[in-house]
Amino acid sequence: PGPDDQLSVTLPQPEDDNKTQALANEFISRSLTQVIAEGITGGRSLDDIARDTTQLQTYVAKLGQERLLDKVIPPESREFAISSDNSAESVKKYFNTITQIYISNFSKIESDLQILHLAATGNNPKALRRLDVNIAALENTIAEIKKTPVPTKWLEFAKNDAWYLLKTLTAVKIIRNSEVDPVASLLILQDRVQLTEERRDFYLKTRAELSAAGITFAQNEPAAGLLLQGLQ
Repeated sequence: PGPDDQLSVTLPQPEDDNKTQALANEFISRSLTQVIAEGITGGRSLDDIARDTTQLQTYVAKLGQERLLDKVIPPESREFAISSDNSAESVKKYFNTITQIYISNFSKIESDLQILHLAATGNNPKALRRLDVNIAALENTIAEIKKTPVPTKWLEFAKNDAWYLLKTLTAVKIIRNSEVDPVASLLILQDRVQLTEERRDFYLKTRAELSAAGITFAQNEPAAGLLLQGLQ
């Protein structure tokens, strides 16, 4: 597969919005259904079941007002290797290099949403273990990006790029822990809709800034896949 295909597991895809929202709605429905079913089989009164159902709905609504990923601390400048060379050649080399880092780390991992869906619909929590590969890939990518010398004028891009990766890492870890804390996983699904939109806008903005600086990429260059991904 080409760079676009290999990057698709981490870069925002327009169709992910509907998939994520559908998953969130499904999980809400499953949670409420489980409360009712367990209450009936446990011989509890309808009043008790109704109270628990209402409490769950209220709890989800309350927590849903807070974005868990907003609590992820952004990286600092001192965490990055920095280059004083801001030439077009240096900038192109940087973006092509970090794209190769994405490709090498993410070419073989699966979508975390697909794994979660498999675990939920197939009643197979062991499927969540497959996310350990995603977690390792994200951690490696963040470390490698920080070690790649970034031209000073593009340091803010590097910091924001790593921040989005850290948010993604946080989300995947919460999803990995779904069996223990399904409510947090549910809330992350809601959060992911906004994260996807933000990341897409971020890459489109970066592409425009590079173009304004006279820096463009041929279709056969790795970075072309990174910066055009948000349009697909």
